[in-house]
Amino acid sequence: MGKLPTIAAWSYKKNIGQPFVFPVNDYSYAKNFLHMLFSVPTTSYEAPPEFVEALNVLFFLHADHEQNCSTSTVRLVGSSRANLFASISTG
Repeated sequence: MGKLPTIAAWSYKKNIGQPFVFPVNDYSYAKNFLHMLFSVPTTSYEAPPEFVEALNVLFFLHADHEQNCSTSTVRLVGSSRANLFASISTG
């Protein structure tokens, strides 16, 4: 779980053709994630404290929700604009 932001940031940077920006040990989890996503090697991105706090809250809410497999499946199918029967039958 701890390496996931680094992997996601690496994937994003590779996809847009930019070099990877390494994490900073002194940053929080959310601030480091934003730093790795939006910094470039010549310019460091300084995330506004409101963004960092909002991302922290989002991460906590998502981690605390504890979605089980059927809930996640129903949400995935429903978000793909499938019909009602397909959405309900997946869960």
